Amino acid sequence: MTLEEATEAFGKGFTYTRSFTHPYEWTRVGKLLVMRDAARNSGDYRVEEIVILGIAPEEAVAAIRDYAPKKFAISVLLHPDQPEGQIKDAYKAHGFRLLRREPMMILEPTAQAVPQTNYSLRRVLGQEDADAIARVTGHLAILSEDIHQGDAKLRLYAAFDDCRPVAWVRSVDSGPGIRWVSNMFVQEDHRRKGIARALMTHMLNEDHSFGAKWSVLLASQAGAQLYPHLGYRQIGLLQLFAPKKDRWP
Repeated sequence: MTLEEATEAFGKGFTYTRSFTHPYEWTRVGKLLVMRDAARNSGDYRVEEIVILGIAPEEAVAAIRDYAPKKFAISVLLHPDQPEGQIKDAYKAHGFRLLRREPMMILEPTAQAVPQTNYSLRRVLGQEDADAIARVTGHLAILSEDIHQGDAKLRLYAAFDDCRPVAWVRSVDSGPGIRWVSNMFVQEDHRRKGIARALMTHMLNEDHSFGAKWSVLLASQAGAQLYPHLGYRQIGLLQLFAPKKDRWP
């Protein structure tokens, strides 16, 4: 899998999960890849996510100014051999501040033994479990149309302490044989107990059983320590920038 293919998986997976309340599209605008709200009849437009891959900072900045989005952030994706520091400094010089860095990682799923845990690991196949997770997270984590046996556009998995969800992760269809890993999260008081590793393995086993050839994710700082132990390898780096208000109206 190439970084370009992984970026496509990122765009398709991220926009699907953002489309629960209103369609959020993955499209190309000139040299830019853009994630944005589809046309709205009412309500404010959400922040646009501009993805930059394969073009120099000067080209990207010129393209953004031509496009003139109102509210946006930029995700700059770098190949491992690109000069991370130089590119960061170039965007800073153009009026952007770095928010965070996230490795983009890929894995070819295979069947693995699920590590033992004291928690109940299961795929969400009922509305009761889905509602319990929604109450904890404060938002919808899965559409009712995806709550069914067999493969689905989005599959939600969770670890439960009795009936209380303490961790969750989603696997999203992002193209033939490709799954995007969305929002792996463990509640703070349940961390460092092996839940994430067990839950991810459980999810990846099902990805494999349904024919997935690739799993793609962006890793948080904590995730970057875990995912290599599951077999993920880094294919690129995402630098997330926000425009400075005094430089970008």
